[in-house]
Amino acid sequence: MIILQTEQRESPDGSLPLENQRHEAFARERARGLSLAQAWLKAAPEGPELSPETCKANGWRCQSRPEVSARIKGLAQERAERIAEGRKSLARPDAMTIMGRVSDVLKATYEAAKGVGAPDSKLALIRRTWSSHVARMSKMSPRSYAQDSDDDQFSIWSRIRGCPCS
Repeated sequence: MIILQTEQRESPDGSLPLENQRHEAFARERARGLSLAQAWLKAAPEGPELSPETCKANGWRCQSRPEVSARIKGLAQERAERIAEGRKSLARPDAMTIMGRVSDVLKATYEAAKGVGAPDSKLALIRRTWSSHVARMSKMSPRSYAQDSDDDQFSIWSRIRGCPCS
């Protein structure tokens, strides 16, 4: 009778940076959402010119390493937590202030373009964007805040989404 002993390996800690700098750079790019080939190209910018197929294969091999895969998951989780925390911390008045500043910038852009004699087609594009933005802001008026519960942190973002300037 043969008894095989299997080695129990500790699963890698995805919260710690990888020792191999290229693997760490690759993991960061994958966590940002780049494809295997794109992430490999960004992680290894110097060196010989590689075909997209080679980059994809190298990326796949790299991602198949347990420590790299764990690092990608860890980075993606950190990123998702930062995004969620950022959304929760932005209050309604902050969003209105930001939208007001964007409106001011769009107005200044229109006036500057008009001042330098920009073509009518470009002026019309800026004017439409500015107009759409102002319309979006009107949907976010303080009266509509009273209808929202204080717990609904994402309702403001649902109103901003779709604005051509965001």
